[in-house]
Amino acid sequence: MIALDNKDTGSAIAHQLVAPSGKSIPIPQLLSVNQIAMGFNLSTRSIWRLVSKGDLPQPINLGSARRWYTADVENYLQKLTKKRDVIASRRGGGRAITEK
Repeated sequence: MIALDNKDTGSAIAHQLVAPSGKSIPIPQLLSVNQIAMGFNLSTRSIWRLVSKGDLPQPINLGSARRWYTADVENYLQKLTKKRDVIASRRGGGRAITEK
């Protein structure tokens, strides 16, 4: 029998399957389009647009359900943050302050 071990480790691995041999198999946390849309404060249609543009990775198919790995979504957000930081550094680090 395989048991489910639900330990909150603070990582993208939410659960682990524990085989009868005692070996743990990590199960990555998956997100639905609704969960991503709520987290980004966007519509589900906007999320699908990001996917079709190639900005957000394609989801995996689990039967008829489509899900994203949490790590893929986190990587996407990190890339956006790096892009923002590069643009800000090219502009001088933000808004210009002028003295009169």
